Amino acid sequence: LGQLYIYANSAYVISPTSATLCSTPTSWHKVAYSVTSGTGRLFLDGVLIGTGTQPTVTYTSRISLGADYNGAERFVGNLANFRYTLGQSRYTVSYTPLTTPFPFA
Repeated sequence: LGQLYIYANSAYVISPTSATLCSTPTSWHKVAYSVTSGTGRLFLDGVLIGTGTQPTVTYTSRISLGADYNGAERFVGNLANFRYTLGQSRYTVSYTPLTTPFPFA
């Protein structure tokens, strides 16, 4: 089992100690991360589980899923349906996760 966290520009935005353990590793979970006005929000299955100050990320910044930028802290499991939306914050409060594919708009 592992913890969810967000790391950007050499610092934790949401540290592993403030995020909830993913306690059912044999089930699919919906994870979302959203940034609004410099605040990052991490959601697990629609529930807000952590917040932090998101530094400015430039076009040279990396996005890593399932490991840190050096390939350490690796995630063991499967990832599916990654979505990155530029310029729009999708979630700011807890929400009911979709059970159908995301709309394109």
